Amino acid sequence: MIQLVPPSVTLNPDQRPNLTFQLLTVQDMALSPLEEDQEIAENMQNRIFYEEDTLDMILSLLRNYKTQLFSYLDTCTELAHIHLRILERYSKQNTYIFIKAKRQKSRRKKTAQIDGEEATTINESDEELEAENRRNVRERAFDFIRYESKFLTNACVDTFLKLLGYYKDLEYVQIKRALTFLHRVFVKREQETVLFRIDVLDLLNRMVQGKDALTYSHPAFTEVDQFAKHYIKQLVRKLQKTPALYVELLFSKTSRSSFFIQHGYDQENTVKKVRQPAELDVISTLSYSEQVGVAVSVLLNENKDDSVDWLKKVVARAVDERQSWESEQTARRMEEVTLEGSQKAQAESPKADSIVVIPDTEGRKTLMSQDPKMMLLLRILGLRTSINGMLPASSCIL
Repeated sequence: MIQLVPPSVTLNPDQRPNLTFQLLTVQDMALSPLEEDQEIAENMQNRIFYEEDTLDMILSLLRNYKTQLFSYLDTCTELAHIHLRILERYSKQNTYIFIKAKRQKSRRKKTAQIDGEEATTINESDEELEAENRRNVRERAFDFIRYESKFLTNACVDTFLKLLGYYKDLEYVQIKRALTFLHRVFVKREQETVLFRIDVLDLLNRMVQGKDALTYSHPAFTEVDQFAKHYIKQLVRKLQKTPALYVELLFSKTSRSSFFIQHGYDQENTVKKVRQPAELDVISTLSYSEQVGVAVSVLLNENKDDSVDWLKKVVARAVDERQSWESEQTARRMEEVTLEGSQKAQAESPKADSIVVIPDTEGRKTLMSQDPKMMLLLRILGLRTSINGMLPASSCIL
């Protein structure tokens, strides 16, 4: 059990962190009857919520709380509470929200071979790393429900439970803050099994009926009592339906076990579909050879000459194979015409088998299935992708 030490520090409104104060100011301006204030609030929210680093930082502060001072606990829970409330309202008012996401590149070592001598190791400079990170900045659509689900975890729940554990010394707004988060998890998002724990049951019981319970005159007593009654009702119902929960009450549950207890079956692993690259094209007025030349020159400019040479060899072998087959069929038809007549020979003329082109390396597999410039050259040459999923997605058919 965690030993709770009574808080020695309580933050005044003037001592709130800068970001919390900004969010509260934005909230007041957004609810202002003045249109000018609303426009300023909209612009400020765009700037605050546009940075993915800011969103991740608030989440990290909450779930990484361990044994820091009470002032830290009070601050990070207040920031997360206000942040989720304002962001949820903002996402409901705006159908499409985009945030700036970064694919951070870590410092790595380059290996270079100079004139056949031993390889030398070169560290990337900070300037190169920063330039690469700037190029990797991209925008993506923001989904509030998906982001909120990151808060519905044991680590974040534990932080709010630690705050609520000081209930004897807390003010109404602090108890209300913790209770609102538990309501978000248990009722609003119906993640009941996350809170089906013996320590949560014990805490709610002590707050309502224990020796140090809240008094009936306490401003938060009614809300705590209502939540506790709803919690007990749902817990009893779930225990009757799933007796295994009696054991699970003793432990924190993983997302997989929570899903099983909640729904009665294992969660299926969804396979993320690979987004198809944009399809390129060349001017239709160009001749066939000119179109091939344009596609090849683009690949050569990107230093993909090895893949172009490999594809040229593959096509050349395919042409030789098809010509040999056609010569064989021509000779066979001439023989059949001589023996049995042209009509029967024409009726039984077989069709040529398709020639499958399968890349020989992982790099070429990726190139043929995801590089729009290579896919343009394949399309011009008449190569088509495999049919009905019978062959690998990166293979082509002549």
